[in-house]
Amino acid sequence: MFVKLYTYLKNTDLHAISALEAMQHYMGYKDIRSLKRYVTWTFDLDCEDDEVSQYVKQIVTDTYYIVNPNKQLYYLNCLPHPTLSKDCTSVALEVKKNFQEGESDVSDKVFERTGCRLHALKQSLVWEIIVESKGRDQDTIKSYLSSSIGSTLSRNKGLLVNSFYETYLFLDESSLYQVV
Repeated sequence: MFVKLYTYLKNTDLHAISALEAMQHYMGYKDIRSLKRYVTWTFDLDCEDDEVSQYVKQIVTDTYYIVNPNKQLYYLNCLPHPTLSKDCTSVALEVKKNFQEGESDVSDKVFERTGCRLHALKQSLVWEIIVESKGRDQDTIKSYLSSSIGSTLSRNKGLLVNSFYETYLFLDESSLYQVV
């Protein structure tokens, strides 16, 4: 069974606050209203659909490798739809590293502690960006964000992605957010 965990900090996320401040005040992108950051883990579990939440709860309870319960919470498989003010829209940008960083070690440690085998464990970062739409459609907004805050190109262009070792893509909102 394919699983996606979106982890986030219980308290203030200083990385997200700092990035938003840089975009608004130093880079001049005043139409970006808010920014949230989720560390995302994807993996396959050997279990039935109705057992997924039980296995995930065991992994989270018995280890701290994927979710540190002292400082993080998580959403399973989708995010809640953000509350948007008038004339705002949300866009999600997923950042992936071009190299592996100990994911198989984490999978082995989880198995040792819980007996749950995590296959094809991958980690990425999802930035949820709330931006003033100003009458623009999603594709226009994504193009604007890609050229302004996506890949780092200079001191004035890019912030969320280091193009030397990361790639990014915009996520499909219909599969990202839970249906209300």
